[in-house]
Amino acid sequence: MHAREEIDKGHRQDALPIIERAIGQFQEALDYFEDALAIHQEIDDRPGEGITLNNIGSTYESLGQYERALDYFEKAVAAI
Repeated sequence: MHAREEIDKGHRQDALPIIERAIGQFQEALDYFEDALAIHQEIDDRPGEGITLNNIGSTYESLGQYERALDYFEKAVAAI
């Protein structure tokens, strides 16, 4: 697969968990985000990694896990 296709694959993997999170399916969202994160890291897509880390942080924030959310927000900033 070409680099652009891999990046697109990571971005597609980020889309579904946003919907899952919006309907309150937080664990499912986290599972999808973790898959997307692995793709972004594997292909060294730093912007995609940062976006996904931010999305994970937002999901933990929605769960009221603020310390964990902050950890992911800090990782997101470091990634980009």
